Amino acid sequence: MSSGNTDMKRTVFLLSSWYSGATMLTMLLDRHPAVVSNGEAFPYNPRDRRHVCSCGKRLHECEFYRYAAAHMLDNPKLFLREPLLDLPSPLRRLAMSPRFAGRVRDHVMALSSEYRSQLDAFQRAHILFMRRALEYSGADIYVDGTKSLRRAEILLPHLDGKVHLWLLVKDCRGYCASMLRKRYPKNKVAIPVQEWLDYIRFSERLARAAPAAVFRIVRYEDLCRHPSRVLDVLFSDLGLAYDERMDTTDYSAHLLGNRIRTTFDGRIESAPVRERWRHELDSKTQEEIVCLAGTKMAELGYL
Repeated sequence: MSSGNTDMKRTVFLLSSWYSGATMLTMLLDRHPAVVSNGEAFPYNPRDRRHVCSCGKRLHECEFYRYAAAHMLDNPKLFLREPLLDLPSPLRRLAMSPRFAGRVRDHVMALSSEYRSQLDAFQRAHILFMRRALEYSGADIYVDGTKSLRRAEILLPHLDGKVHLWLLVKDCRGYCASMLRKRYPKNKVAIPVQEWLDYIRFSERLARAAPAAVFRIVRYEDLCRHPSRVLDVLFSDLGLAYDERMDTTDYSAHLLGNRIRTTFDGRIESAPVRERWRHELDSKTQEEIVCLAGTKMAELGYL
């Protein structure tokens, strides 16, 4: 297994809360021949052979994963988006939660040789995966679509070339509508609001801690309304030219993630309904969301 820095020209960490369009954006970026991504890629149990790549094959049968992840597929401690640390629960929470990011946490965790060893093995394995993904596809730019803040924090110091941190945000009302539909009781709207605020806050803190990285906020709604305009800006950031024909041409990908990776055809108008919250959330719930998150929503242009 290789170690040390990569020779990748550019790396993008796509940061995003759940249900905010990250898979769709990943697929649009991946259509460029100079870009490769694997979507969420690692949040699965590698022993479960039912997981299927977007190419239609199971991971152990997919030529791409057999090449890029040969050193990880059968290792349950490596084929994950974040390290699975063999540490007592309090230390594991301290080590992995973005809430505790900072010099104090790093100093405390550095005292553990076991932590350092496991973290080192993780970063070597995943940077090797990224390099092999580029080699397999003939691309120059890797887009990490795992949405993991801790993963980005761990890998950032070991990457050569330019690093981009792109935070994809969705109107807090839209995010809350999705979470109340899928995860939380209707009377618990304060929980997804806080999740939305925390993810943005932790992303901004990560960007401040990595001043050499290029940080950009992308609004999901802008991507849906003006896809060509937004994609042109993003590809320009990467030194690439955007061609609208990429959105409709057939292409082969090796993405893991939600079901849109197998149904989305590249046409932005076929994306899921964008503002269901307008009829899913009653006025009282909308007012509560604005009361709790209004400052950040206004800062992002949602109010």
